[in-house]
Amino acid sequence: ASAVVAQPLTGALLAHLIGWKLTEGWIVASLALYVFTGAFW
Repeated sequence: ASAVVAQPLTGALLAHLIGWKLTEGWIVASLALYVFTGAFW
């Protein structure tokens, strides 16, 4: 259960360190799919 929280947090941190904006289309889409999938898990 802790991975459910750790994955998006560490992913957001890495994206920030690389210089990607979290509002980029593919990041928003992947987060939406992550939440959608988690809702039906």
